[in-house]
Amino acid sequence: MPSATRRARPTPPYDFRLTADYAMYGGERHGADALRDGVLSRALEVDGETFLASIRSAGGVEEPALDVAISGADPGADAADRVFDAALRLAGARTDLRPFYAALEPDDPMAGFARRLRGLGLPQTPTPFEGLVLAILGQQISNSVARMLRDLLVDTFGAAAEIGGETRKTFPSPSALASAGADALRAVKFSARKAEYICDIAAQVADGRLDLDAIGALPSADAVERLTALRGVGPWTAHWLLIRSYGHEDGFPAGDLAVQRSMGILYGDGSRMSESEALAASERWKPHRSLATTYLFAAARRGLAAKRLQGAR
Repeated sequence: MPSATRRARPTPPYDFRLTADYAMYGGERHGADALRDGVLSRALEVDGETFLASIRSAGGVEEPALDVAISGADPGADAADRVFDAALRLAGARTDLRPFYAALEPDDPMAGFARRLRGLGLPQTPTPFEGLVLAILGQQISNSVARMLRDLLVDTFGAAAEIGGETRKTFPSPSALASAGADALRAVKFSARKAEYICDIAAQVADGRLDLDAIGALPSADAVERLTALRGVGPWTAHWLLIRSYGHEDGFPAGDLAVQRSMGILYGDGSRMSESEALAASERWKPHRSLATTYLFAAARRGLAAKRLQGAR
């Protein structure tokens, strides 16, 4: 039975089904997250206790409501607040889409995507450490390989807890990955460099030398500068962290090949844009490029960008 249940009312429009499907890459599992029978859930460790947050829709796109059930030990007010906030971030329910929609020019292809994907929020990781590890993990590999590594990371190094008769694992903590060491990550198919980068960052976070929360409070340019000073973190990774963990409004990973392909289809001759060309073309969306990036990827996964190219031929 849930220890506590709270109701949230996201700013409309908000589509829980669409956003959860995007967060989960259309599957039932994404690392520590699960989506089954319309319920998005995740095990979270707060102050040494593990809780299960389960999120379901209790409304519609124009009058959205979410019920968040917290299971596990009886949480105090502070722990419940933190689990509730992480759940809403996971469900992309902290996003106000209205300024982004209002800023789109009617003839911009992005306006068409916004109509087709109305209510798609911006899912975010519960912590910037998780977002940074996942971004490093995903560098220069396919989605299928990234999915395998993500699941192995959680299964091997996550903390296990039995809640309501079900065993769930949390995303590994900085101390868990720092203690495991690079050899242990290489044993579960991580490359030597990625293993070293992740363990080095985990050790810095675990012993207090690196405060990722404080970096997120900086202006975007300053945050990118601080992040790219870390081993294994380039502009692509830093901008993904701005979008997926920090909630900065104007992150844009111009070096992403999928972004460049979509931009070439929508605003070029159909061929992949260069990084500088994609960055220049993205100026039309400032200061909402984090959401524009999200909609680009959602449209690409649904084949909407490819259909535009076919229609132009």
